[in-house]
Amino acid sequence: MNIEFVVNKELANISVTLTEFSRVTQIINSEVSSEAFSPLFNTMMSRVAQSYDVVIDALAPFTELESEEAFNTGYDACIARYKESYLMAISKARALTVDAYEDYEHLKCTREAKTRFPLLKRSFIRLETLADKWIANDYWLAMSIDTLFKMWPRLLQEISELKLKDPEDAYLIYSAAIGDLGVYLGVVQAQNKVFHALLRRE
Repeated sequence: MNIEFVVNKELANISVTLTEFSRVTQIINSEVSSEAFSPLFNTMMSRVAQSYDVVIDALAPFTELESEEAFNTGYDACIARYKESYLMAISKARALTVDAYEDYEHLKCTREAKTRFPLLKRSFIRLETLADKWIANDYWLAMSIDTLFKMWPRLLQEISELKLKDPEDAYLIYSAAIGDLGVYLGVVQAQNKVFHALLRRE
C-alpha cells in the first residue's frame, strides 16, 4: 500500500478522534463542575491531549521545510532528530493512553457519568465510545500514532535515497507528501490548541 496514503489515513484518524475528544470535553466541562468529578475528568483529558502533543512535536518540524532551499539544507538534520526520538515518542503516547483509560475506569463509576440529562447522557456515550474503541481496544489511538511514526521514516528514507541522485526530484516528492500531511497536521495543531484551552487546570 502507498506509504503516503497510510500516513495520511492514520493522521486523519488522529485528527477525527481529537475533534471528538475536544467537543466532548467542551460539553462536559460546561455542564459539570463537581469538585469530585472535574479533576478526574480533566486529568484524563489532559493525558489524551498530551498524546496528540507527541504527534505535533514529532511531525511539525518537517512542515517548516517549505522551500527547496530549506529542504536541501535542513532535511538530513530533520530526519536525524526524528530517528533519534520517534521510538520514545511512541512509548510516551502509549503510556499516556494507558493512564487515560485507567482514569476512565474510575470516571465511569461516578454519579455524574450516570446522568439522565439528555445532553450530558449523549456526551458520556460519546466519551464511552472514544474510550472503548480508541483508548482501550488495543489502544487504537496509540496504534494509529505507532503506525504513523513507523511508516513516516520509510517515506523519508526513500526521499533520502533519491536526494543523493536527484535533489530536485526528491524535493518534488517531499513537497507533495508534506503538503498532504500538512493539511491533517494543521487540523491536529489547531484542534489540540482548543482542546488544551478547554481543560480546567486544577
